[in-house]
Amino acid sequence: ATISGTGVIAFGDEFSSGLHAVGGLATIGTEQTVFGEYTLDGDMLIEGTLEPDGRVEIDGDVELAPSARLLMDLGDGSGVDDNINLRFNNGSLTLGGALVLSLEDGHVPFDGQQWRLIDGEPDNELLGFFDTVIPPDGPPGFVYAVEVVASGLRVIATAASCPADFNGDGSVNTLDVLAFLNA
Repeated sequence: ATISGTGVIAFGDEFSSGLHAVGGLATIGTEQTVFGEYTLDGDMLIEGTLEPDGRVEIDGDVELAPSARLLMDLGDGSGVDDNINLRFNNGSLTLGGALVLSLEDGHVPFDGQQWRLIDGEPDNELLGFFDTVIPPDGPPGFVYAVEVVASGLRVIATAASCPADFNGDGSVNTLDVLAFLNA
């Protein structure tokens, strides 16, 4: 079954039910967004957008297609579990598409700050990687590395090593001149 068309599937801000695939693969179409705290239960192909607003539990084999977008809020880093947006308890999670990161308003990361975004049970598989990683719009001077770690995924903020890297993308180029002129 495929959920197609344009729309948002919104769940509450308290962990509630979710989407359940029964008897086969369920597909979330490219123009669909799944928002809130929920469970993805069963085998699913995500072609649209997942936007966790709190905890999302995965029970089954879930694949993020090349067209998928995973929007992850890094939070402020104050709590260990506050940053884990996706937990896969059973099955596998295949990464693909775009990972879009954001910071809480006003949060300035410190050098070496880490966020664990995805966490899984030891016997589960985290496969693939994102085609694109879009760093947060935040204070300049930071580079964000995304790493696969034991049954999970983390992001590390590192202070840019070059003072001329005004936009914090790890390269010194005309975009830094524009960032300097617009500051």
